[in-house]
Amino acid sequence: MWADNETSEDLLGFKVHADLLIDVIRDDNVLPVTIGVFGDWGSGKSSILKIVNSELSGEKDALKDDTLVLYFNGWTFEGYDDAKAALLESIIEKFDQHKTIGNKVKDKTKDLLQSIKWMRFLSLGLKKIALPIAAAYFTGGVSLIPFLLQEFSNLSPTDLATKLTGDDAEEFLKGIIEKHQTEDITLLVRKFRKDFEEMIDKSEIKKLVVIIDDLDRCQPERLIENLEAIKLFLNVEKTAFLIGADPRIVRHAIEFRYKTDGIENADDPNSRNERIVSDYLEKLIQIPYN
Repeated sequence: MWADNETSEDLLGFKVHADLLIDVIRDDNVLPVTIGVFGDWGSGKSSILKIVNSELSGEKDALKDDTLVLYFNGWTFEGYDDAKAALLESIIEKFDQHKTIGNKVKDKTKDLLQSIKWMRFLSLGLKKIALPIAAAYFTGGVSLIPFLLQEFSNLSPTDLATKLTGDDAEEFLKGIIEKHQTEDITLLVRKFRKDFEEMIDKSEIKKLVVIIDDLDRCQPERLIENLEAIKLFLNVEKTAFLIGADPRIVRHAIEFRYKTDGIENADDPNSRNERIVSDYLEKLIQIPYN
């Protein structure tokens, strides 16, 4: 009897599947790409991903064929208030702490981690961060995103301190964010992608492969946050993402997030409900491997 645990040893003849995925990843013409490794729980997805990881990786902190492989368990981000930011931060920290790449990209990882802080700022309950923001502003310890700096400069230091530390601090910050939200969030995403591309170039790696396993164990909101982080922020040149998940769970998460269930007969493949889910999934996952 074998334990029901994932393994990089090919006990069940899964290497043929891993080799097909590796062939896709090694083809520079298809990058950037997001591959969904789909199957029911217990079908061997994790073992396939482990084999891919083993075949593409060098020794610890080494590079094999100038390819950097990062392996994450999606479930580890389940407890975070912002799974999207947690995934982004984890990837940037891997670059920052790498023994051969880290020193090459210090300036870019610093900028990217700063951007992630602001993403969290824009999505967290603002009371949690009003006081730290005030302290950082007055001590010069943070580089504020432009619209906040502009709005803060319109107030005297005394008035600003009162607004940021008083009972109405959350409403004050919300008002600023809502006023500028669409334009500046777009700029933030654009800047992050540009900095991420530049970090990869400075690292001198030929390819970045990110493997995310057990995504189907996450709550629907967390699952979609991770997928959208990949598409919005990380899907740039020289990158390949492998996502291990049960497709039924992913489809349910899309329905949950966008409240499509109940629009029409959900069992009808031609219904608007089914088309919305299918179209959305196709945009997130370019190559489904079942």
